[in-house]
Amino acid sequence: MLAINYNCTTEFHIDLNDNGLCTVVPTGEWEGGYLIFPYLRLRLKLVKGQVVIFRSNLLIHGNSPAKGVRFSMVFFSHKNTFKN
Repeated sequence: MLAINYNCTTEFHIDLNDNGLCTVVPTGEWEGGYLIFPYLRLRLKLVKGQVVIFRSNLLIHGNSPAKGVRFSMVFFSHKNTFKN
């Protein structure tokens, strides 16, 4: 699956229906918009074209608001994607 987000801010959450790795690739020109893993006490300042890979079904995550234009491509798979 691929989701393309435009200036999207999310609350902290865990993707229980996802399976495997989540890959996030940001692009645009923005300030702020940190990717946050609260239980790891980790706040990542992403840069254009950077790739971040993590287990979205195991780690609570979210992001802070951004100023400017931020797109992010998010690649993931749901549990039932590869059933057959």
